[in-house]
Amino acid sequence: MRCRRKRGDAGFQMPEPNEGHRDGMVLNFGQVGLGVDLVRLYGSAMRTPDFSCDSTLQVTYIVRGSGRVQVVGVDGKRVLETHIKAGNLFIVLRFFVVSKIGDPDDMEWFSIITTPNPMFTHLAGRTSTW
Repeated sequence: MRCRRKRGDAGFQMPEPNEGHRDGMVLNFGQVGLGVDLVRLYGSAMRTPDFSCDSTLQVTYIVRGSGRVQVVGVDGKRVLETHIKAGNLFIVLRFFVVSKIGDPDDMEWFSIITTPNPMFTHLAGRTSTW
């Protein structure tokens, strides 16, 4: 009976990368139907509450810093209120309102959005619908 080596074994060799494997690879988010959002909040700043008015999902990863996040559902009830820090990931569902407040140190996040051209509506500020 022949034994196979497991990946954790010291003798396991990974295949060498080949430049030809990259041919035809899609590197643009728009080409795969996704949008991205990179935001930096300076110390103790707040991002106005907003929601996606074109039924997209947001997957948000906190890159640096910390702060608070509140998410409110379509029925007006709070579904999430928590402190977030670098390395946390959370998802905002379609039509849910989200607001982020940074701690005294800067906070930076990266969001992947399920459409290449997202449309967001702010609930406060100059461009508010209210």
